[in-house]
Amino acid sequence: MTRILGRHEEPLLAWFDPVTGELIRAQGASGRRYERDRAGELIHIDVKKVRPDSRRRRVEGPGPESDRGP
Repeated sequence: MTRILGRHEEPLLAWFDPVTGELIRAQGASGRRYERDRAGELIHIDVKKVRPDSRRRRVEGPGPESDRGP
């Protein structure tokens, strides 16, 4: 089947959605490219840890906050 499709310059069957039969992959290079001004330039993303490390608290027990009186 692959040879027949290739002979007629048709896309491979794997490139079609099995349910709808629509083409899901573009052949060749994509028109959407993300290029940077300088080679090696990266995007910087800040990541914040929002969950406390519960394992440490279990081992050490309650902190000094609980010892404080009114």
